[in-house]
Amino acid sequence: MRRKMRIILVILGFTGHAFAQAESENPLKFRPAYYGEVNGGMLALGDLKGFAHLKNGVSLTPHLDLAFGLGLEGHTTGRYLPIFFEGRYNFLSGKTRPFVSVNAGYLQVIQDRTYGNWNYENKNHIGLSTGGRLGVQQQFAKNIAFVSSIGYRFSAVQYVQEYYDWWSNLPVEPVTMIHQMHRFELSIGLIFK
Repeated sequence: MRRKMRIILVILGFTGHAFAQAESENPLKFRPAYYGEVNGGMLALGDLKGFAHLKNGVSLTPHLDLAFGLGLEGHTTGRYLPIFFEGRYNFLSGKTRPFVSVNAGYLQVIQDRTYGNWNYENKNHIGLSTGGRLGVQQQFAKNIAFVSSIGYRFSAVQYVQEYYDWWSNLPVEPVTMIHQMHRFELSIGLIFK
């Protein structure tokens, strides 16, 4: 029993020392803050589709934020669940914060938009997305901020086009195609800290 107590006391001592050391080594006295962001908007260029994102992130410094996000997006080839990471740099650290951000992620098919025809059929498979935004974050309550931004989004969606023989309606060799989309993004949202 005494041995177990000694081990527990040693572990607690090391843990307390580690926290005390981390606190004393931070000259700015900035503690990472967690936040949640909900935003939505339009993706446009050729076609106009809506999107909604939910992000959970951490402010590593007053200027640098990292987030993980999920959402729902409409594309020409179907509806997708984007799973992405975002890095944001805030130019100022006051109540009004202009920022620039970049994101990259994967597009998971939610609704496979199948274009049926009498001799071919498209089936969506995978997609990748990346982009950047310029925006402003305006804090209007202690823990709530309004955010608006404009940006660019590139998406590449790979799908398989299955052809059918016109006479026998039997499948012919499937063809893999990649649909690339360059679109502008306009979004508004709320940040909860």
